[in-house]
Amino acid sequence: MNHRRNGIHTLGLLAILVLLALLLFSSVAQGAGPEPGLTLQAPAQGTLGQTATVQSTLLALGGSPVSGATIQFFSPASFLSTSGEVFLGEAVTDSSGVAVLRYELRSDNQVEIIARFAGNASYGPAESSATIAVQGSTQLYQEDIGVRVPGLNVWLLAAILGGVWSVYFTVFVLVSRIAREGVRARAI
Repeated sequence: MNHRRNGIHTLGLLAILVLLALLLFSSVAQGAGPEPGLTLQAPAQGTLGQTATVQSTLLALGGSPVSGATIQFFSPASFLSTSGEVFLGEAVTDSSGVAVLRYELRSDNQVEIIARFAGNASYGPAESSATIAVQGSTQLYQEDIGVRVPGLNVWLLAAILGGVWSVYFTVFVLVSRIAREGVRARAI
């Protein structure tokens, strides 16, 4: 009976160790190291259609910069009854821990920018946000009217039309000669 009791205890202890190892492995794989500090600097105001520069800084707990980390930038958006985030771009941190993104402001009013570090083997995930007050009512999209065919310009069109009209003129001259010869043949 003691052997049975020791076997149950050993099996229970082994199961607990396996569960702890799985939890530890899954948290390391997801970048569950210490959470770094992520800050985002953006201009307070901007004009619609203007290129804005946002700068994100990633620092470890001691304040040392984290270099070579990918920072992704998003902006919340909604369309009809669906909402989510629009991916604006990504940048890699330099030796100072700074990642810079330039993009064109395409929405007016308050535009929120989110910088997100997904984490890696050494650091956990981090996120920061900033808001830009975008002013302006410029229409950013201008529709082109007409048919645009690359390589087809005015001179090519003029050459084609000139060729067609020269064929018409040649036919007119030939028909006129034939008619004149027919009149002479009747006169004889």
